[in-house]
Amino acid sequence: SNTERVTVVVNPAPMITISNDTVICEGETALMQFELRGTSPWTVYYNNGVGNHKSIEVNTATYIEPLTLIKDTIINFVELVDGSGCRTQLSRTYHVIVNPITQGANLTDFVYCAGDQTIDYDFMCSNVSINTAHEWQLIAGSNCGLPSGNGMDRIPAFQASNGGHEPENSEYHLISTYTEHGVSCS
Repeated sequence: SNTERVTVVVNPAPMITISNDTVICEGETALMQFELRGTSPWTVYYNNGVGNHKSIEVNTATYIEPLTLIKDTIINFVELVDGSGCRTQLSRTYHVIVNPITQGANLTDFVYCAGDQTIDYDFMCSNVSINTAHEWQLIAGSNCGLPSGNGMDRIPAFQASNGGHEPENSEYHLISTYTEHGVSCS
C-alpha cells in the first residue's frame, strides 16, 4: 500500500487598522496610517467617494500615506489582498476634514485729522464665519487715540489724537484665525 501525506494550510484573513479621522488646515498634509496583518506584501484598494479607485502596495506592517487635500474627503476602503492571495472585503472609511485658511481682511489705510471721530472698523474676510476670529495689535507708532493697542474682531470708533507737530503713524498687525473641529488655522 502506498501512503501519501497532504498538508492543508489555511492562511488567516488579512486585516487592516486605519488611523482615526483627522482635521487639517488647507495646504497641510494628513498622515493616514495603516496597521496590517496577514502575509506581506499587501494591496489596499480604496476610492475617494467619487469613483476614483486606487490601490496602494504596502510591504511593511505599518504604513503611512501622506494626503494633501483641498477639501473634505472621505476615503472608502473596499478590499485588502495579502501576499498569499487572501482577500478581505472592507467597509471602512477615513475622513479628512480640511479647515480653510482665512484670506485676510480687505485692509485700507486711513488718514485722519486730530480731533476727528473715526468709525468702527470691522474686519471682513472672504470666508468669514462664526468660526473666524480677528486679533489686532499695535506693532509700531502710537495708538493715536485708541483706548487700547490691541483687540479682537473690530477696531472700535475713537477720537483721533495727535499732540505733536508732525503726523503720527500707527501700524497694526491683524491675525485672522479660523477654528473648527478643535483645529485652528491662520
